[in-house]
Amino acid sequence: MAYPKIYFADSIGELPWEDHVQHTRQYSGRWYVQIEGLWDGSVGLKGDSIIPLLKISSNRWEIPQRTKHEREISKGVASRTGQITAILLDASGEPVDSSPEAFLLVKPAGLTEQELEQLITEIGLLALSTSSCVTSQLQVPVGENVETAMIGMGYSESRGLLLTATSLLKLASVVQSNWVLIEKRPLRSFSRELGLVDTRKLINSPQVLIKAKIDASKQRIMALTQVESTQCSENEFLCYVLDVYLKDLVNGIVNSLEHLEVNDSFSPLNYAKEPAILSFLARAKEQVQKFNQQREEDRKTISKIVAQLQECAEWATEARHSPILGNVLTPTEPPLPSQRLIGSPAYAPIFEEYMNCESSVFSKIQPVLTLFKATYQSQVRSTWELYEIWCFVRLYNAFVINLNMRPPLNEATLFESMRIEKGEIKIPTNNVFRLQGAFDDGSQFNISLWYQPKQYTKSNHLRIPDIRVDISSNSETKTYYFDAKYRNYKLQGRKQFVYDVIDVARDKYLYSLRGTASFILHTDRQIDFWGEVPINRVLKEKFDRTLVTSEDRFISHKYGAIALQPGVGANRQLNRLIRLMFQYHGSFSTDCLFCGHKLNLEQDTQTSWIPSIISQQELTRRVISGSSGAGKGTGLYCSCPKCGQFWVVQHCYGKNHRILKFPNCFHRHSDRLEHKGKWMYICPVCGSDPSGDKLN
Repeated sequence: MAYPKIYFADSIGELPWEDHVQHTRQYSGRWYVQIEGLWDGSVGLKGDSIIPLLKISSNRWEIPQRTKHEREISKGVASRTGQITAILLDASGEPVDSSPEAFLLVKPAGLTEQELEQLITEIGLLALSTSSCVTSQLQVPVGENVETAMIGMGYSESRGLLLTATSLLKLASVVQSNWVLIEKRPLRSFSRELGLVDTRKLINSPQVLIKAKIDASKQRIMALTQVESTQCSENEFLCYVLDVYLKDLVNGIVNSLEHLEVNDSFSPLNYAKEPAILSFLARAKEQVQKFNQQREEDRKTISKIVAQLQECAEWATEARHSPILGNVLTPTEPPLPSQRLIGSPAYAPIFEEYMNCESSVFSKIQPVLTLFKATYQSQVRSTWELYEIWCFVRLYNAFVINLNMRPPLNEATLFESMRIEKGEIKIPTNNVFRLQGAFDDGSQFNISLWYQPKQYTKSNHLRIPDIRVDISSNSETKTYYFDAKYRNYKLQGRKQFVYDVIDVARDKYLYSLRGTASFILHTDRQIDFWGEVPINRVLKEKFDRTLVTSEDRFISHKYGAIALQPGVGANRQLNRLIRLMFQYHGSFSTDCLFCGHKLNLEQDTQTSWIPSIISQQELTRRVISGSSGAGKGTGLYCSCPKCGQFWVVQHCYGKNHRILKFPNCFHRHSDRLEHKGKWMYICPVCGSDPSGDKLN
């Protein structure tokens, strides 16, 4: 039976094609499904269940919006990214067997093609770096002349990646040292193939002998013959080591190391007059300079290892295309070891080193290799869920990398639980992933993460945020909710921004689920709202419109819309988010999160003024606890002796609300011109922003 042609179109005409698939941009306008030819049935969209479309002309169909339920479905489909498939339905609404299909690739708003590809690749690289860091808790030697004592932020990731890199380089060295012998005497296999046999040579086959006697005039006859080949399990093992470990995995480690942020610490400014405060800040500045010099050495070490890894990958590529391996197929899994592999003088040392790595450094990496290879080799396709998956993965990775956290003993990592189905990445939903962390004084904290958890309000209404994060220490637990969205607010407008922040982040999740804070994570770089000022101020700045005056109130960093995109800036945003959850909303204001040092309050902190009536220790306690007895604007300088990090915990000049000061802070900088370039911020609770005259 001949079926009509089916394709996607908009008001202008047929949507453009790319690689045999039509495409459009998210939020770029309405689209339809169009057919050419006669058809007595209808048209629908594929999904978990078929979505029947509404016929609006003789050959055009659209998503129906006649009822509230239909409008909700329409909104969901219209805003979706990834691939949409249209098919023909019969008169009863059932899919037609052998129906032609039309495919529409909806590209996400707020992300370029390169950023979307980077998002997919990053998921695999994050799996690799996280698994390397989990492995780094093992006592694994890292080889000569390789320094892994990284300082502060990036310590965990750099150490884990360098451990993996050193093991790969050692494996490469063993392969290279045995390569000449392998090329001279490669292991081979024999197979029987149909071919021409010379009857004048010694023939061992009775069948060939009979054929030769019957037709004695022929000097060559067709028969099964034994053929020598390098396609054998031992050479497949070599190809697996070269392709997967010494090429793909090495390139992945190089990519991760090149994007590793080993940043210098901020050097404190000194405006103090009291000798004790001057001395503390001078000492803090010396520590920053010392550790920044160490970080420069760290960057040199990383550059050296990257160069060695790049040479390794180049050599592995050449070896893989050598005559003995050029026609050998790489298996998807390493083949089982044979007696020849274990006993061969050239192959055995390679297998032995591979097993050494497998039992130590690669033990946690092996389970995520399938995920890494799929993302790195472009075997994963874009779906509408991809951004929220990336956000979840990024958060989990940040806790492991930046806070040096680990899953409980015998519990799988997130990446070991992920799978790929039909080219799509899947994470178990409503499933808790736990991580444990500790400071150097032995005090512990725990994090629990859920992807698409089922949550119920007090009135028993179901809510499913994309991400839930619980942070627990002692008897205190703080709960945070995140919903991830592809967004371009310039195209979608003020109403979409208000809906995301007020209707979703605040009302749907923060208020109804009674969390600590709730945020939209989105892809629009132009809007980065941390709840630092009233939403009306952001609306006025970005859209030149405001809401009712009740939205002029300050919201204490409890809800907002945070920009988070793949690339270099993502880690900075995540570090800010970690500080917000742990140090602003949590009870870790004087703990160095990124090296795990619990500050000694007498040695590592200093109040911004010297008390005469109460003790220094009492003033410090009042600042940390938020007591009004600390005085307005009182600050506590914090200087970590282990990594050089410097920050300030301060009371605002209004009603003594907490302000946390550090580079790239999430508070809004003062509106006062005289405070430009200084660590002066607007209080996110009461809006206090005193002038220089009042401070004096």
